[in-house]
Amino acid sequence: MTSLSEVNLTELRAEDALVVELAGFVDSANAAGVQQRLMAVVARGDCNIVLDLDQLEYMSSAGFRILLLLSRAVGGAGGKLAICGLRGRIRSLFELGGFLDLLPVFPSKNDAIAWFHGTAR
Repeated sequence: MTSLSEVNLTELRAEDALVVELAGFVDSANAAGVQQRLMAVVARGDCNIVLDLDQLEYMSSAGFRILLLLSRAVGGAGGKLAICGLRGRIRSLFELGGFLDLLPVFPSKNDAIAWFHGTAR
């Protein structure tokens, strides 16, 4: 059985953006580590970020707090944050929490990357 504290972050360069894929579970047990890794991405100068949540199975309120903090950090550094890959339960949580109106959300990685070039949304 999978523990709720398992999460994997994978970084991929895509044109002018960095795609960060989150897989597994983001909860209070691992939120601090996830936040630290994402803030380190911004601190090193990667400020245009696509957060791909396609492989994310669960996210608690601690994960949504991370998204708000990341959005603020990215904006403060002159960059943009895009979300893609929302499906099932994760998409429902985004809808319920009003995050679809707070953050730019795209159906695919390619759509999110295109947004950085002004060719989408």
